[in-house]
Amino acid sequence: MKRTRRRKFPPCGRVGKWASKHSRSGKHMKTKTGKKYWLFHALSILLILMLVALMCLNRGNPDFQNYSNFYWDKDDFLKRQHEMGFFWLTRLGRLLNLTYEQFYTAITGLGLFSLIAWFYRYSKYPALALAFYMVFPFLLDIVQLRNFLVMGIALWAFSLLMEAKEEPTYRYLSLSLLLLAGTIHNTAFIYIPFWLVLQWPSIWVILSSGLAFTVSLLIPRFLTEASLAQSSSHVLQRYAYLFRGQVSLPGRIFFISLSLALCLAVYFIQYSLDQDRLLEAGVKPKAFQSLSQLAKKLSYLSFGLMPLFFQSVDFFRIFRNFLPLYWLLFSIYFLVPLKAQHKRLEKLVLSLFLLGILCVTCYVLLIFSNTDNVIRTVFKENILLRLIELRGQ
Repeated sequence: MKRTRRRKFPPCGRVGKWASKHSRSGKHMKTKTGKKYWLFHALSILLILMLVALMCLNRGNPDFQNYSNFYWDKDDFLKRQHEMGFFWLTRLGRLLNLTYEQFYTAITGLGLFSLIAWFYRYSKYPALALAFYMVFPFLLDIVQLRNFLVMGIALWAFSLLMEAKEEPTYRYLSLSLLLLAGTIHNTAFIYIPFWLVLQWPSIWVILSSGLAFTVSLLIPRFLTEASLAQSSSHVLQRYAYLFRGQVSLPGRIFFISLSLALCLAVYFIQYSLDQDRLLEAGVKPKAFQSLSQLAKKLSYLSFGLMPLFFQSVDFFRIFRNFLPLYWLLFSIYFLVPLKAQHKRLEKLVLSLFLLGILCVTCYVLLIFSNTDNVIRTVFKENILLRLIELRGQ
């Protein structure tokens, strides 16, 4: 008969104490974490319902009638012949016998689905990111329909571009998405140079930003409102209003401060988080690194476009479309627990800094200049809120 080897165990007392201690703490930690993230799931669902209700059921905003005229061919066709992507979307809506109100609900619903799917791709718990987006620029996106669609496409395009090292086909997919975005709104074609530059190392991105700054500085000297208005190009005629005036000194200080603050925020977020704890917050470390790199490079490029921001606030849409990326990184920072005790004060200070960026941006670009024509109008001209108001009377 074969002799069976007896396994040696530590003294029962030690094993019992160790097992009892760690099983209790592990169970407690699991329960605590589960409850915490269950609340984030519930909050995410609530926020998604609010986003859908406010945007898809909107029936009046500063641009609503203009888009309705576009939909029913009551405007000049020359104004839209260079944006055939959006034109054919409206033709599809009319082919399906939709009214403009129904078309608006359908197209904004698809846009929100794309944006929410993007948030969930990079975080299992996007509640905070959705909340930050609702603060700004969500209300402006309700008004600026085509820009909203471009924003969702651009976020997907550049995020996939950052993952092209692992999946080479993403590079061509991202370029195709940007070309599609350009057919919805011509300003999206400016993202094509971005697509090229963002594939370079950071030092080359910074140098490219310096070159872009020089070019942006010269553009207003050669392009004026009068010259654009007299141009034979209908595309250039449409953008003549952008060169009508200039942003005030406080506005210029704000744009510079915002770009600098976002650049610093991404730097501190990237180097203060414990990479091994990202998974606990539902974030893949590789995805976090690619998003951080993208955000840093976009911050560098924003400095290159600063002269255009000084020319007109509308030029800031080029960079504003990437704010959900920064809000997502902010939310990840809030979610990921820190190991070291001494980092709690650091996290408190940085958290206040991040919230300050959000609040100041919302105040300057939304509340200060758009309270009556955007905020009040959007909440007033909503089917659901109107129904609730009538029921309450």
